[in-house]
Amino acid sequence: MKEVIVFTKVPERGQVKTRLQKRYSPYQVEEIYIAFLEDTIDKLRDYYPWIAYYPEGKAQVMWNLFGDRKYMLQRGRDMGEKLLNVFTDFYKMGVKDLLVVGCDVPTLRKEHIDDAFDLMDVNDLVLGPCHDGGFYLIGGGGARKELFEGVDWNGTDIFDKTKANAEALGLKVAILPNLRDVDHPEDIDALWSSGELDNGSRTYMVLKKMR
Repeated sequence: MKEVIVFTKVPERGQVKTRLQKRYSPYQVEEIYIAFLEDTIDKLRDYYPWIAYYPEGKAQVMWNLFGDRKYMLQRGRDMGEKLLNVFTDFYKMGVKDLLVVGCDVPTLRKEHIDDAFDLMDVNDLVLGPCHDGGFYLIGGGGARKELFEGVDWNGTDIFDKTKANAEALGLKVAILPNLRDVDHPEDIDALWSSGELDNGSRTYMVLKKMR
């Protein structure tokens, strides 16, 4: 059994991607974020992904926005705990072919997910690095508490530290292509100028309207 979990914050105005508000209004940022999430879900529809959201008590908001989906609440004090809890829950259910992806990487394609699952056949862990030092994807049967020890989730070496921890644990690690996540207005500029957006995507249409 293969499972994909999309990690997201509940898209509420003024509560998501606040650094984008240096240029865009809270309403525009909310629209951008919803477009990111809708496109991610759509691209991964063949896997019928789980949507792991936070904060608690917002299930109805998610339902109103995205309809009948497989929802789960993120649990943990930081990203490391949240990831570990998800992996542990699915491992207990016998699921080893498991991927967690972010929703803010508009150039993520289904092919990246397909490749990640293929790489799991001969690797303990698969990581997809981001340009800012984080990662947009993590998966495999090698997740454990020690994997995230010492990781500064606000830092710029999240990917490097996680990879180093994995190697110290003796895990065989596969690396996917580096992709850009979106946190700052400059990331929007780079995304748009890259020409990599599908012009039929919700993200493309939202950003075109705002430019």
